Parts: sequence; structure tokens; C-alpha cells
Amino acid sequence: MPTLVRSPAEMESSPRNLYEMCGAAVFVESNSISRNLSTTMGDLWEIIANISPYTVSPERDFGLKITGIDSIIFCGGKGEPVFAQIKTQRNTLTGSQAPRSKRELELHQHRIFAAAFCTGGGWTFSSASIPRVCGAEFWTMVGLEYELLKFHVKQMILKIQSAYVSLQQEPPILK
Repeated sequence: MPTLVRSPAEMESSPRNLYEMCGAAVFVESNSISRNLSTTMGDLWEIIANISPYTVSPERDFGLKITGIDSIIFCGGKGEPVFAQIKTQRNTLTGSQAPRSKRELELHQHRIFAAAFCTGGGWTFSSASIPRVCGAEFWTMVGLEYELLKFHVKQMILKIQSAYVSLQQEPPILK
């Protein structure tokens, strides 16, 4: 975690965000850690979805990158394959990302935009032609139990938070 934060001199000479510009080291560190965790966990939802016998990860299973597609779902092992883009929550996308996601998904006849967890906030992705699913609806499609997943994700995040708090109580590492 400490390696995610640059030195005060680096932050002052070329700030990468508002927190660095202001020298708010605590916010810089927490923002870096939070962003790093979010990115890593986004990959984790794809890996968990791929545990299902009803999903295929083109990249992990075949080394084939399909732009904008995280998983191919065979709902209950039947029907047409559904091409899915998976995000952590409904409001994950920024305004500039939504049109790109829409273009990527529209290339496929059967497609969905999935939010792994139903949290507060509205959708930042909308399309009349691309269905959206959230939380239990998504995980049921892939044959995994949402409540069990939520329980373990909560335990994981609280454990990471506990480790972070413990790290904060240790003396600083001098370079």
C-alpha cells in the first residue's frame, strides 16, 4: 500500500489529482488504495462469474480478447450465448465511458450490461436495446448465489479495511 503514494516532492512538482496538488497526503493515499482495490475487484467479479459452468471467459479460457466483453453466459446451460460486460455497480461508468460500452455491446445480438452488486445510485449506462441486470438477477443468470457472494465480499472488504487500519497504526517507513 505505501508504494501507491508518491513522495511529497513528486506530488508538488507534477500533481496527478486535486489531493496531490493540495498536499493532502492522507486523501492521496486513501484515494490510491481505493482506486487500486476497485480495479482489482472488478477483475475479481469476472473471475468469480467464470466459476459457473454456464459462463465462458473468452480471454481466460481461450486467450481471445473480445473488446468490451467480460463473459459469455449460457443462461442455465440453454439458449443463445449472451455477451456480458460486468461492472461492480450500476454507477460505475463515467459519462465518457457509457457510449463506448454501448458500441461494444451492440456488436452482439444477445448482450447485457451487468452490475455485480446492487448498491445505491442510479445507472450510468442506459440503452433501449441493451438489457441491464443487477446483483441477484445477474448472479442467478450465471448460476451463483448472490447472498452467499455478498457475505464473502463483505468479509473480504472488512478484512482489507482492518489490515489498512493496522498499517496506519505502525510507525512510518523511512526511505
